Amino acid sequence: HATLDAGLLLLWNSPLVIILFAIIAECFLLPVWLRVSRTFLPEETVRIAAVLYLASAMSVQFVTIDGQDNAVLEVLLGVALLLLARYRAVLSGAVLAAGAVVIKFLPLLFAPAFFLVAARRLRWLMGFAAVLIVGYGYFVLRGVPILFPFRLEHGSRTASDLPYVIEAIVNHTPPNIAEDLTFSVALLIILALLARVGFRRPSREVALCAITFGCVA
Repeated sequence: HATLDAGLLLLWNSPLVIILFAIIAECFLLPVWLRVSRTFLPEETVRIAAVLYLASAMSVQFVTIDGQDNAVLEVLLGVALLLLARYRAVLSGAVLAAGAVVIKFLPLLFAPAFFLVAARRLRWLMGFAAVLIVGYGYFVLRGVPILFPFRLEHGSRTASDLPYVIEAIVNHTPPNIAEDLTFSVALLIILALLARVGFRRPSREVALCAITFGCVA
C-alpha cells in the first residue's frame, strides 16, 4: 500500500492522514455492505450482522488506532459485488483490480472466486485484466519493484496472523514451507468448491453468496 500512502502524504504530510483515510473508508463500509447483503440474504440476517459489526471492537483497533487499509479493500470488494449484482461485470472486475494495484496484492486472492462463479466470466476478466495490466505495467515502466512486498513480508509473523497464534499456543515455529503448503491446499479446496458452484450456473443470489463466503474463506 505504499502507492496509496504516498498519494495521501502528498495531500497532507502527516502520518495521521493514513488513519484519517482509513476512518473515512470505514464510514462507507457499512452502507455498501448493507446494500450488497440485501441482494442475497434475508433482512433478519442482514440486521443481525449489522448489529454484530457495530458492536465489534475490531474496527476501533484496526482502523482508528492502527490505520489499516483493509477497510478500503473491504469497501472496494463490496462495490465489486454490488456491480456484479447489477450485471456490470466489466466494472466489477476493474474495481477489484484497482484494489490490487493501488493498495496491495490481497484482492488477487479474491479474483478466482469472482471469475469461477460470475455469470459473465469473460467480461469480468476483461475489466480485471485491463486495470491490472495498465496499473502494474505503469509501475514496471517507472522502475517500481512491485514484488518487493513479497520479499519483505514473506515469513513475517504479527499478532494478527494465524501462524503467530499457533506459535504462541504450541511454543513451536512452523517452517515457512509448511505454512505455504497448508495455505495452498486450503486455497485449492476452496477454489474447487467455488468451481463446482459456478459450473452449475447458480442464480444471482447463490452466486453472490458463494463469492462472499469464498472470499472470507
